[in-house]
Amino acid sequence: LPAVQPLRFLVIFGVLRSLSSGSGNVLKTTGNVRIFTILMITHAVVLTLLVFPLTEFFGIEGAGLALVFSSLINYVGQVYFANRAVGLDNGRLVLPFGKYGILAAGMGIVVQFLRMKTDGDSLLYLVLLVITGFVVYAVGILLFDRPFLAEISDEIGLRSRLPSRLTS
Repeated sequence: LPAVQPLRFLVIFGVLRSLSSGSGNVLKTTGNVRIFTILMITHAVVLTLLVFPLTEFFGIEGAGLALVFSSLINYVGQVYFANRAVGLDNGRLVLPFGKYGILAAGMGIVVQFLRMKTDGDSLLYLVLLVITGFVVYAVGILLFDRPFLAEISDEIGLRSRLPSRLTS
């Protein structure tokens, strides 16, 4: 599956692009077109500066990395300034996602470690990595987000059947 790695970067880019499109519209409609323009120029400059050296060093994956890094900078900037434009506190919006970001990073580290220690390029191998990622993330939720677990178990009627130490 040689095309899988570049496609991963394109998926991340697509997610970032879709997330930032809403905040870009907020910037434009609140009269902050100048900030939006500066962010778009910054995106283009960072992409231009990164794409050639990263492509030279990492090949097609480097081009994907350059796209993701420049898009991430653009996304963070757009969300920050869009939130300021409508009077929202950036800290209160970011903190709830920090925990899930840490869990996702842990999942990514475990999956990457597995990829380095094993050799495979079949569809079954890819499915195994995805399942491993889900399991690691689920264990992280069980360990670090018990209120979320309690909320979900209430929704599906499992709370009475789960041990109280998991939901409290």
